[in-house]
Amino acid sequence: MNPSLRSEAESALATAREAPQSSLQQAVEVLAVSPDPDVAALAHFAAGLAHRALANGGESTSHLEAAARLAITDDDLRGQVLRSLAFNYAQAGRHSRAERTIDESVDLLSGQERDLSQLQKAFLLLMRGEHLQALPALNIAADSFIASGDEEYLELTLYNRALIHMELGDYDASIEDLTAAYEIGMRLEHHVSAADAALHLSQVLGWRDDVPGAMEWHARSVELRTAAGAENAVADAEHAFVLIQARLMREAEEVLMEALPRVLEGGDNHAIAVQGHLLLAEVLHDRGAYSEAAAQIDLARRAASPAGRYWFDVAAADHRNRVLSGHITPALLASIVSTAADMDANGERYAAAVERFRAVDVALALGDINTATAMCEDANRFVRTGPLWLQIQAWTALAALRRALGNRKGAAAAVRAGFARLDDYRTGIGATDLRIRAAEYGSRLAELGLGLAVDSRSVDRVFSWSERMRTASSRTRPLVAGTELDEALTELRRTWSRVRSADPETLVARRREHQAQERSVTNLVRRSRGLAQQSNLADLASVQAQLGDRVLIEYIEVADSISALVVDRQSAAVVDLGPKPDLTTLVDQLRFAAERIARPTSSPASQAAALVSIDDIAGSIRQVLLDPLEHGSSQERYVIVPTGQLHGVPWGLVLDRPVETAPSGTQWARSRARTTRRAGRTVVSGPDLRHAASEAAAVSALAGTSVVSSVADALGEIRGAELVHFACHALPRVDSPMFSSLRLQDGELTLYDIERLGDAPKAVVLAACDGGSAVMASGAEIMSIAGAFLSLGSRTVVAPVFTVSDEMTAAVMSRFHEELASGLDGAQALLAAGSTSDPLLAFTARSFSCFGAA
Repeated sequence: MNPSLRSEAESALATAREAPQSSLQQAVEVLAVSPDPDVAALAHFAAGLAHRALANGGESTSHLEAAARLAITDDDLRGQVLRSLAFNYAQAGRHSRAERTIDESVDLLSGQERDLSQLQKAFLLLMRGEHLQALPALNIAADSFIASGDEEYLELTLYNRALIHMELGDYDASIEDLTAAYEIGMRLEHHVSAADAALHLSQVLGWRDDVPGAMEWHARSVELRTAAGAENAVADAEHAFVLIQARLMREAEEVLMEALPRVLEGGDNHAIAVQGHLLLAEVLHDRGAYSEAAAQIDLARRAASPAGRYWFDVAAADHRNRVLSGHITPALLASIVSTAADMDANGERYAAAVERFRAVDVALALGDINTATAMCEDANRFVRTGPLWLQIQAWTALAALRRALGNRKGAAAAVRAGFARLDDYRTGIGATDLRIRAAEYGSRLAELGLGLAVDSRSVDRVFSWSERMRTASSRTRPLVAGTELDEALTELRRTWSRVRSADPETLVARRREHQAQERSVTNLVRRSRGLAQQSNLADLASVQAQLGDRVLIEYIEVADSISALVVDRQSAAVVDLGPKPDLTTLVDQLRFAAERIARPTSSPASQAAALVSIDDIAGSIRQVLLDPLEHGSSQERYVIVPTGQLHGVPWGLVLDRPVETAPSGTQWARSRARTTRRAGRTVVSGPDLRHAASEAAAVSALAGTSVVSSVADALGEIRGAELVHFACHALPRVDSPMFSSLRLQDGELTLYDIERLGDAPKAVVLAACDGGSAVMASGAEIMSIAGAFLSLGSRTVVAPVFTVSDEMTAAVMSRFHEELASGLDGAQALLAAGSTSDPLLAFTARSFSCFGAA
């Protein structure tokens, strides 16, 4: 035996978990030169553990099996190898083989090593989903390791016990164990183990509705794993859970689509593969792709062992997919009820409750009131405890059952209580996009509340519920963070400048730097706490008092129908407009026609044809949404509060009168009340627009002010100004709404920058394509650049909802500011600017919307 090679193999084994890359290289070098089976067994053992740390399950198992074969004369080494191999078999869903392997390990070992293999048997029970059987053994082991002061094995025990507590819904106990495991790992410099504890802390905090805390612990996990060179696809896939809890579905899908193939390539990672497929199915559910979701559930079913811990999860995902896709049958109801009972027997009380609440919906759809009532019996246990999503589902089940039983008062009380819980949750979140996305948790509850209000025929109740659905996020003050965010945003603009100046050879690298800095900004904000301050909703009477000669039309969607709440200063009524029309195609056609007109290369004939098409489309929208209302004379002005797909409609093209568009009646009334005159007017100009400089010069001459072009100068000038005019590109970001921006000379002025103004300008003109278009919608709430200014306190924002011609915009804006100077308000000035014999100028003016109160 070569002592030097044995020393190398032992060194590789000692560092396999915490420095897997270097350990693996060391082990492979030993295997390449050592003919000694004992040394090779150690090297294979080290390689197997290193591959496992890197989530290469198949390679890990192969090396561990080789180590077990070679260690045939060394019972201690073989027993330790078999202990690790049993874990791999269980991870791959080979539970019977795992049980035989761990029993052989126990027989080979003695003393503490034998105790550790007995402990591993408890871990295997956990992996089989037998939580109640595994917990006592882990409790005994933890007490023993605490008494002996053996922190290394205590860390491992606490980590695994925390996973059981998590599955059983005992989140406080799980957090306590994971925190202790993390602290021990850091103290012992087991950084990969500490990273695992941090990752699962992020998950359990996500379950506990602490999104900022979840993001903070995930950041720690990534930092530790990166420093140790132990990045792996398993950790990435598990992070998707936290993203889904935060309703960041697009990001979760991107993570899963990148990580899941790597998990499968690693081999023998069946347990993680099952989770990954089920998480991807949840993402697909969210966007209505039920057939694709069913395919992912089927992959999960094939990867999951019937004796494994995820079998119930697969069944629950299949039930949800069938319900969402409308395949509701008595057999489905029976399966849901049976699965709930099995989950309860296994101690999975939260998962069982979710299944029962799903059974309530299915039973009500089948007219089975008795089963619905039975399944709802324990709802009151969960309306005040457990994670947010479970509490909301409990209130939703109670509301639906009470409504079906004719108890409308009780149903309304359940809906209000559920929304109060959701509001409390959202006020604790600092990131605006996360607050808006959280509305999705209450979408079904909101639909029930609005349906109850419509059923009551009370206009006041309809208005109140419609407003509640639209304004929860805007009623919470946005975060104003400290210097750390300032520095991160400044660095973001530096990376943007480096992208713009990059040559072809460095462009890809510079773009990656910019994307990495965007992630840094996002992670920083998402870890922040919210400001728990909410302003009140406006009541119908207070809105009526401010309308004057205006008519407010607030569109409402309930199930598959659409209604309009029509309000003037003397009356209010709800008008049923019938089945919800599919206006998506019409809005898309409008956008396409607008792009044809704005395109510099379009011929006059093409532009003329586009104008005719636009008139036809606007007429179709008017016929569906406005003609049935039979309200008003030509002297009236309109306040339009759209919903869903109607946010993409430029209402100035549909109505030949002054129109104000608002996210909600409350926000319009709040904007209308802002009458204080401010000092200062500012014009901000950006690059890469042919006519922006001349537009900015013309507007600045009319406004009597200078032009600024950098982000820093713009932020200094626009804070608290009377009026700000932006002549620049707008860049809506559907993929990352908070990075929607206005492009200036030195970088992008993002929604993060706008939120940090503190004192918003009174009036904002965004002479920029898509400056008013929605980049994210959740329930009845939306995000946009224009909406960010309104939420911060601007009274009026004038902006187009789609592409407009640079040249035409410059001409329209000069006319618009002239009309403003003559004493007209924003809505009147837009109408006047469009009153011209030039059809292209008229179209461009009408493409702009006046958001907020004119």
